[in-house]
Amino acid sequence: LGPTRIHALEIREENGVEYIYAARPSDHEVVKLKLSGEPEWSLPYPKESGLYKNAEGFKPCAVTVAPDGSIFVADGYGSNFVLKFDKDRKFVKAFGGPGTEEGKFQTCHGIGLDTRQGKPLLLVCNRNNNRVEYWDLDGNFVKVIQKDLRMPAAVHIRGDYAVFPELQGRVTVLDKAGNIVAQ
Repeated sequence: LGPTRIHALEIREENGVEYIYAARPSDHEVVKLKLSGEPEWSLPYPKESGLYKNAEGFKPCAVTVAPDGSIFVADGYGSNFVLKFDKDRKFVKAFGGPGTEEGKFQTCHGIGLDTRQGKPLLLVCNRNNNRVEYWDLDGNFVKVIQKDLRMPAAVHIRGDYAVFPELQGRVTVLDKAGNIVAQ
């Protein structure tokens, strides 16, 4: 039996094999698992980031992976930064940080890779700021996609649509232009 207490996960195919990437906030790590649950690796808190006194501060909510294998971790229960690691799990940078203004987070909770625009972008659920945002893969804020949501907690992209479960009793569906098509 593999790791328990998974908060969010993403299934990703790599060379014809599917893997589970999962955030484990209470265990202060991100893991990559085989579908059987057997661990491939774990990603502990990045000491070299300077954001944490110890592992206890790292409480990742979600994880996604870019086409080049870069790993993005939403540390919404910890630092409120999105952390970027390279394909070898080496810390690259942190971006965002706590705040209410655009480009800052109040619980960066759900995260996903959005390829619907052609150029891959990170789609981040800025839960307690009640908005969803685009960030580029270098960690630059691009734009708010939709605001005045009800605590968007996660994102699932299916075809031309992005689906956001909201903690305050609603689901919002956006088209690839960011327009609300259903609630």
